Formats: sequence, structure tokens, C-alpha cells
Amino acid sequence: MKNAKINRRDFLKTLISGGGYCLLNNYRPLFAAEEDREAEYYKRAGKDAVQCFLCAHNCLIREGESGFCRIRKNLNGRLLARTYGRPCAVHVDPIEKKPFFHLLPGSRSFSLATAGCNLRCKICQKWQISQASPEEVRTVD
Repeated sequence: MKNAKINRRDFLKTLISGGGYCLLNNYRPLFAAEEDREAEYYKRAGKDAVQCFLCAHNCLIREGESGFCRIRKNLNGRLLARTYGRPCAVHVDPIEKKPFFHLLPGSRSFSLATAGCNLRCKICQKWQISQASPEEVRTVD
């Protein structure tokens, strides 16, 4: 499965069968900016800046810089969502591990994570992912 593309159906079958992290063998390292998706919820703010409105920080992001979350970056006056479609953690967990454990006891839930976060919690359990830039973690398509 090295460097092989996987379709959605096979991806979900693998996850449901409990092989969540085995998909991450198909990791790919750093990704190129031209593959990034243009973000939503922003506007141009002057000659070389954009303002992001996705969260309450409302970051004013200058050319070549990233916002507080480290995920959104201003390149050539366009705000790019650098983690779109690039999870770094994929797994199926028991529902009891989640905050909605009472919903369907005994069932399983699908967990998906990307790098970056707009918070800086000192007790974060996933700090290796949440406090990293997209370039610092390995991702899977």
C-alpha cells in the first residue's frame, strides 16, 4: 500500500475493521503550497494583508505569515487552509472515550485530527498535534 491512493469506501472499511492507524503508513511528508485550498471566511485588509473570520481571534495576517492557529496562511493575498483534506490522526474509538459517551453506549466513533488549534490549553492531551504547524506533522491524504 506504499504510495498507493485509497478510495473512500476502502478507507472507511479499514477504519471500521479497527485498522485506523495502519492507514497512516501511507503518510506523506511536507506538502507544497500549490496544493493548499483557498480558505473561507476572510477578506482582504489592505495591500498585503487578509483578515480571517473563522474564529474569535479575527487574525490580521500579513503576506507570508500564518494566523494564531498556524493553519491558515496568507500567500499572494489569498488565505490558504493548509490542513484541508490532510488529517494527521485517524482512528475509530469506543464512544465512551468521547464527551458524548451517553449517546450510543457500546458503539464506536470516528476520530479525525489535523495540526494546529486556535487555543493554547496547558492541559491539552493532544499538544503534539494542536501546537504544531502543518509542516511539522506527517499527514495522510
